Amino acid sequence: MSDIESIEDVRAKLEYKKAERADIEAQREAEAEEAKARRELADLEKLEELEAEHGPLGDGLAKVEIANRFTVFLKRGSKAHWAKLKSYGENIKEKNVADFIKPHIVSPSVAEVVALADDYPILWGSLMEAMNALAGIRNERLTGKS
Repeated sequence: MSDIESIEDVRAKLEYKKAERADIEAQREAEAEEAKARRELADLEKLEELEAEHGPLGDGLAKVEIANRFTVFLKRGSKAHWAKLKSYGENIKEKNVADFIKPHIVSPSVAEVVALADDYPILWGSLMEAMNALAGIRNERLTGKS
């Protein structure tokens, strides 16, 4: 028997592998859809709880979805917090932004968000945009309006 396979054998293996791959991708898609639905439900339940304490979404509360994997809720910053941030002027660093945002994180915990920042480097920037929106600093990208 030869180590060389016939073209029919190669085609059969190829079709088998394609079908196997399609099954794997279908399973992943189903799992992702289930995870998304569970996350959306949990977010809505959390939102109801947080709105009662911090005010409506978009006014006293912001919701930021990161990489379709998790959601961070923020409460509006006080005038004193904004003054502290402004005091850095043009010398503001990511650590200053993170320190400004941390007291405004209401869910998940600050420790969880800090841990996630290592894997999602744009996290602090995205959260800062939400803080800006809560402060009334709007731009087209955040609101869809000019």
